[in-house]
Amino acid sequence: MHCCRQGHTSIVLMLINHKADVSQRDENDCTALMWACALGDIDIAHELASHGASTILCEASPLRRY
Repeated sequence: MHCCRQGHTSIVLMLINHKADVSQRDENDCTALMWACALGDIDIAHELASHGASTILCEASPLRRY
């Protein structure tokens, strides 16, 4: 999650390749995809979505209030 918030695309890809759960939620109940979208990181958002991150979860994102 931290690497998504910091824009570390190469680390995100490494974690994906090592079977990280791309839909896991953090202490704010947000997914990595939610953070990538909220921060405007198109590359990370694309990688997460293309590797199975749920886009449905973004509709109920706590980040929508910002």
